Amino acid sequence: METVNEFLNKLAAEGVKLSVQAGELNCYAPKGALTSTLRDGIARHRTEILRLLDDRDRRLPMVSRTMESVKEFALSAGQKGLYILQKVHPAMGAYNVPLGFRIRSLDAALLAGTWNAILEQYPILTARVVERDGISYQRLDCKPAIQQQTIEYVNDEQLLGFLKERGKQPFDPNQGLSRIELFTWGSDESV
Repeated sequence: METVNEFLNKLAAEGVKLSVQAGELNCYAPKGALTSTLRDGIARHRTEILRLLDDRDRRLPMVSRTMESVKEFALSAGQKGLYILQKVHPAMGAYNVPLGFRIRSLDAALLAGTWNAILEQYPILTARVVERDGISYQRLDCKPAIQQQTIEYVNDEQLLGFLKERGKQPFDPNQGLSRIELFTWGSDESV
């Protein structure tokens, strides 16, 4: 019979990650990685996994559970494909997922604090790709800062064109896989 440690190693090899929040076991897996065998194993070892994660969280000081503890994970098959495609076509922005919000009277310091809280809660946003010995990994150690720029535009159509072009800007996967930009104009307009 497989031990819980052997099972957890198997999950890690498949890129499956587990966490405990408020006594609930959460599972994060690349698409297609969570087979019925793995689901059955999670159910079978659930009590032990909860105990191990809960014990680990009690032993670790809070700072070690933050972004300051560097984590590295193997890329999934889909991530490897996108990474290779980006290496071959570095100007490609086809897989970018831009989001834009128009804001009046923005408090930039509050936005920066909110962004830091988001990075803390969702560390995958701190991912970048590193290569070692011919193998690519995602490493959670890149903390993208808010890039602020003052812009001028004549009308909303011109602004939308500018934002569409910014959204197409490619990423260098080795430098980070997320970014946040703040564009301001006038006295209280931001996007």
